Amino acid sequence: MVKAWYLFNSIKTEFASNDQSIKFIIEINTENVFKLEKIDLSNEKFEKITTNCFKDFKQLRILSMENMDLNEIETDAFNGLNELTELNLYDNKLTKLSGNMLKGLKQLYFLDVVKNQLNDIDSNTFQHLSKLIDINLSNNRLIHLNAKLFKDLKFLSRISLGHNLIEQFDSNLFAGLSNLMILDLVNNRLHTIQKDLFKDLKNLTELNLKNNRLIQLDAKRVFKGLNNLYSVDLSNNRKLKFTSRNNRNSKQFGGRMDRLFLNNNVILTSMF
Repeated sequence: MVKAWYLFNSIKTEFASNDQSIKFIIEINTENVFKLEKIDLSNEKFEKITTNCFKDFKQLRILSMENMDLNEIETDAFNGLNELTELNLYDNKLTKLSGNMLKGLKQLYFLDVVKNQLNDIDSNTFQHLSKLIDINLSNNRLIHLNAKLFKDLKFLSRISLGHNLIEQFDSNLFAGLSNLMILDLVNNRLHTIQKDLFKDLKNLTELNLKNNRLIQLDAKRVFKGLNNLYSVDLSNNRKLKFTSRNNRNSKQFGGRMDRLFLNNNVILTSMF
């Protein structure tokens, strides 16, 4: 398999073959470079992506920048990438996502910012990404998320926020996300879940709250209206007092509950 990446400010592209130990550089014309649909810069070391860096790559659809030691992405760095559908920023050193950093990515479906050092995300960071389907912010240092962070992202089907430091969500954080199907909140520091937090998630099927610090959870109220929910993981919330109106009645979870994990020190109580 061949990996291609563009050497900025030049017209050279390096092709590194997995089947050969050699690397060679070939000259290609600028026109062909700008017709690339995929660029993989993974493991190349760049600390900064500058403004208009990709502005001429009008047909680019997939951009992968894993493990590059990136710590800064300037405003409008992705300007011109009007056809980009996937952006991979896995395993870098980003500490913040600012408002205009992702501006212009109107066709973006998939965003991966896993394993960075994020501790802050501006409330308007995703406001231009109206077609986002999957966003992964796992393995960062997030403590708080602005209530408007996911506003108007009506096509989102998966949100991954696992392995952060989040203690509590604003009750409106997931408002309007009627197409969300999978919500991963594993391994945070959540100690409470507001009764209306999931109220708009009518199509939610999987919810992972494993390895948090939940103390009390009223299933009847928290999961009210989630008629498609079939998998909930509450394991390893060691002091959790789980209040169930009727342990044998799955309707408190929306009626489709097939998998409910309560193992490891979860305290069960019933209210009939």
